[in-house]
Amino acid sequence: MGAASGMLGRWCARGRHGTDSAYLRSTADLAPVSAPSFLSPMSPHPPGVPRAETMIDVRSSELDAFGHVNHAVFLNYLEHGRFEALEQAGFPWSVLNDRNWGIFVVRIEVDYVAEAKRGDALIVRTWADSFRRTSMILEQEIVHRDDPSVVTTRARVTAVWVGPDRKPMRVPSEVRVGLTGAES
Repeated sequence: MGAASGMLGRWCARGRHGTDSAYLRSTADLAPVSAPSFLSPMSPHPPGVPRAETMIDVRSSELDAFGHVNHAVFLNYLEHGRFEALEQAGFPWSVLNDRNWGIFVVRIEVDYVAEAKRGDALIVRTWADSFRRTSMILEQEIVHRDDPSVVTTRARVTAVWVGPDRKPMRVPSEVRVGLTGAES
């Protein structure tokens, strides 16, 4: 695990809920620890289910004062990955617009596992976990391109399909097939 996960483990173990420069300086000489056990269990990528991969290169404008990617920027990376996954499944923006479909995120759970820094090359992996009548759950992870075993972020996203009337609609069967590879 990266230094960020070690810091997170020490930070959370002490019950800190704000920044404390003296505390942050005191962690510099500590060895990294493994990721905290309270991280949400995310579904592993099941064999046979299509997984979209979106390449991201970290830019300097995406860094925070600590020199790593700001946590909110990861939400942008994840969103970009979801729309790339839809495009790879046959549903680019043009199709969504032509059919007057919307996809509204109603819940997102994110675990920040390790840091990413300027110049890092990342991969956003996205796959469908499950579907309900009007919603779907997508699993995502962001890994380092040069070492995909290094996971920086994991997410579980619940999204609702919205029709032309701006009300929830049944997730179209062709979307389910496109995202899962299974026949409806």
